[in-house]
Amino acid sequence: MVDIYRQTDKEVWSGRVDDEADPATFRFHQMVQALGIGELTGPVKNGFGIIGFASDEGVRRNKGRQGAAHAPDAIRRFLAKLPYLMDGETIDTGNVHCEGEALEMAQAELGRHIKTIFQAGATPIIFSGAV
Repeated sequence: MVDIYRQTDKEVWSGRVDDEADPATFRFHQMVQALGIGELTGPVKNGFGIIGFASDEGVRRNKGRQGAAHAPDAIRRFLAKLPYLMDGETIDTGNVHCEGEALEMAQAELGRHIKTIFQAGATPIIFSGAV
């Protein structure tokens, strides 16, 4: 079986640091914890669990413009620079990649990862789409 899950490259969570001690100045890249899905044991306190879905297959089937497979990391790079104004934790659990035409298999894998995020007590946020 093809491994369609990959941990997030921590380099996508980078950016300017205004202050290393004052949480009121922190940005997302300073607060997001990049963990493998197997490392997410919970409980995540009042937080969110990010999972990316990197796939162009649905777009291809609908004769749309390719590029959705790059969206999860593009969203991370954009979000990394923004102020972190939340009270809870944010965990990044990586990406599920659709290999070839195996969209249904990738969606099932995504569902398993979402279940794991829920079981850890976090609210899942799925990064996907076109860029």
